[in-house]
Amino acid sequence: MLATLLAACGLSAHALNNNYVEPPPWQEQAQTVLPETFSLEGLIPVANPTRSSLSYGIAPDTVTVGPDQVVRYVVVAQSTTGAMNVLYEGVRCDTREVRIYGNWRADSGWRVREDGQWQALRNANSRYAQTLANDGFCDVRIVFGSAEQIVKRLRDASKLY
Repeated sequence: MLATLLAACGLSAHALNNNYVEPPPWQEQAQTVLPETFSLEGLIPVANPTRSSLSYGIAPDTVTVGPDQVVRYVVVAQSTTGAMNVLYEGVRCDTREVRIYGNWRADSGWRVREDGQWQALRNANSRYAQTLANDGFCDVRIVFGSAEQIVKRLRDASKLY
């Protein structure tokens, strides 16, 4: 009797596995166009776990969630003297990776980063991307929600710093 029950369970599990369809391989949405504009007004502060003298902020009007499930955004790093580094980046929640698409300079505008490769959040040069993923972008390994929901979540998290 037990053997029959176990065999039936095994057959059911096997039948379910035969219905499984492998999802198509992930393909990144092409990023040939960087944001046209961004505002330095209303930046959402991001905690800086490295304790450097730089302060980080996200331009809320640039946060998007692509069909490829990459959260893209403009981040502004400012020194105490006012020098700025502005980057357009993306975070993949499912693989916990970050990529830089381009950087902006006041005198020349956006420049595409041809060498931008995905790298693990834990190994990223700047830890703010990991903070962004944890505080706003990702719900473990899936995108938290729409761009509007992510911006709200980031604003709520920034009140704690």
